[in-house]
Amino acid sequence: MVTAEINGKEQKFLLGSRQAAADLDIAVFPEAAPLGTAIMGATIGDERSYKAPNGKDIAVKILGLEGLR
Repeated sequence: MVTAEINGKEQKFLLGSRQAAADLDIAVFPEAAPLGTAIMGATIGDERSYKAPNGKDIAVKILGLEGLR
């Protein structure tokens, strides 16, 4: 579970396979997606950015990380 500030808005989501999280009511982003690629290996407090499909740079700050149990 990732908590991040994305373009100024706090969001919670999973990073991984959508099939593995099919039973959960939360957004899931694949590791190969632009957001996933940008935050792989990030730790709390890291600030990254990625280019959205429309060409705009999107700012991301990692606020929290936790594993599912």
